[in-house]
Amino acid sequence: MPEENFEDGEFFHVGEDEIAGRTPEEWNELIKSMTASEFKKTYVDSMDVDTIFAVFGCFDEATISAFYEELTEADWRATTPAEWRAIGWSWPSQDFKTYVLDYCTADEIAWIFSNFSEDLYVKYYTGLTDEDWENFTPAEWRAAFITWSPSDFKQYIFDGMTTEEIEDLCELFTDDDMDRFFVGLTASDWKQMTDAEWRAINRGTFEDRDGVVEFIHYFNDKNMLWVVTEMASHATHEEIQRFYGSFRKEDYRLLSDAEWIAFKKGAEDVPAEGPAKRHGGPGLWDGWMQWLFGEPDHDRRAQWKQGREERRDRRHGKGDHGRGRRGHHGKNRHHDHRPKRREEPPEFLEWTLDEDDRLFMEWQDEMDRAFEEDWSLEMDEGMPMDDEDWQTWEMDDEDWDIIEED
Repeated sequence: MPEENFEDGEFFHVGEDEIAGRTPEEWNELIKSMTASEFKKTYVDSMDVDTIFAVFGCFDEATISAFYEELTEADWRATTPAEWRAIGWSWPSQDFKTYVLDYCTADEIAWIFSNFSEDLYVKYYTGLTDEDWENFTPAEWRAAFITWSPSDFKQYIFDGMTTEEIEDLCELFTDDDMDRFFVGLTASDWKQMTDAEWRAINRGTFEDRDGVVEFIHYFNDKNMLWVVTEMASHATHEEIQRFYGSFRKEDYRLLSDAEWIAFKKGAEDVPAEGPAKRHGGPGLWDGWMQWLFGEPDHDRRAQWKQGREERRDRRHGKGDHGRGRRGHHGKNRHHDHRPKRREEPPEFLEWTLDEDDRLFMEWQDEMDRAFEEDWSLEMDEGMPMDDEDWQTWEMDDEDWDIIEED
């Protein structure tokens, strides 16, 4: 932001002889003698942000409004980074959303924001009301999803949503978007998953056995089998039973012994009536306001939250307000929320482990590999066969003797 030209929210221009060699009167004559496209291409496109502020400070509001209204679609597509920054600083957030972003694709929005500084980016979002958030277009949601860090989007958006809201929102994102999101989550993010987030993940993961196996392999590769335990502990009894029942004798080796133990440890915590429960995070609006402002006024926050809950009731068809959003769009399938296993993880992703933990896990991996390579027929014969056995099976002394002999 050009701070020398910004005071108390008002832009001002320097002396009349210092505006790109012309007086305010001359600039007014020029803009009135040319079309908006001509004035933009001839003068504005070559200006930096300071000069744009200074020149447009010569015009009254009617002249500025007429200029922007007369621009063609081609003119808008040719807007320079300096012009976008000038617009971002001088337009109210509501106007920028209503007259520009609401008509853009997600990729176009992402490109526009790539020209913004962090201060300008925050200026835009802090200027939005809760009503503006409720009226986000699918493109605006997707642009936020692909430009925010995965950790921030999880903490300030997903953490405050119900399972149904998460699934609704994820319908707007591509598989590549979801892959980027999951790969970018940190170990701390996985430790702080809410019940709603786990249910959204599990609904997609447990749709077939391969999805669960892929999930388990992914986190085994990351030396994070404790995530598998957490995932299993948030599954339903029906999902666990269906997963166990999908295995035949020859399929047991799809998972290593360590992977089976991690999954079964979590599955043991699943009650017959449903998945385990955990205290969730702050509400969506609470989390967002905390990120922007720290701790906002509690009375004001309560009003925002009440309004948001009323709109949520209308959106999901509660009361006499018609059908809910999912019914309206006819989206009844579950989005695939599971992370995809990649051959080579991105270099920027670093899972932090203590040195002792890392050495122990490396030793554990070596033992697992040796065990899988020397898997014996005797072990195959000893694996349980049906659902009832799976519910009670544990590694006994004979099993461990086999491992120790290897």
